[in-house]
Amino acid sequence: MWPSNPWIKKKIKPGWTVYRGQSGLVVFHPVGWQLSERGNGGFLAYRPSLQGNATAMILVQFVKDIKQTAASITQGLGHFFPDFFPGVRISSVRTISETPEVSVARIDYFAAGSLFRGSSMFYRQGGHGALKVKGHSGRFIGLP
Repeated sequence: MWPSNPWIKKKIKPGWTVYRGQSGLVVFHPVGWQLSERGNGGFLAYRPSLQGNATAMILVQFVKDIKQTAASITQGLGHFFPDFFPGVRISSVRTISETPEVSVARIDYFAAGSLFRGSSMFYRQGGHGALKVKGHSGRFIGLP
């Protein structure tokens, strides 16, 4: 199996490791981050603080049977994922590509008493797409 290949292990940057999920999902991530699978190839990765709260996060989710535009999904992030983005404020939504359709936005939200700032990107081609959200407590992480 390739993840146990010694050549691959040599190529992993210092301070990084590999998550190998039960479904076959493989994600390279910084040491100390926690990962969980979300189905359909999606995952949530976060860096916990000493108290156990997330200080940074990345959410990747694949979506099927999309009828909305990429921009409307980006704008509706709080509706689609209310558990992750309570009271999210979305700004600077823009479409950066028409084919495939890609939109990006800045996001701000509170979780566990901390302000998180980050960016959201939704990629759509045909009826399928992928959402990527990254955020960090207390500072803005630039748009992709």
